[in-house]
Amino acid sequence: MSRFSPLVPYALVLPGFLLAAFIVLWPLVQLGIISVSEVNRFGQLRGFA
Repeated sequence: MSRFSPLVPYALVLPGFLLAAFIVLWPLVQLGIISVSEVNRFGQLRGFA
């Protein structure tokens, strides 16, 4: 039986954590961009305020 490196479990879980972080953080980034942008009545961004 071969012995695995102690880092293997972290390497296997890391992609899931990165995907979860992307799913959570991307809307927050968009919210920040929209909050400092000028938005017309149709919801289109027109630039920074």
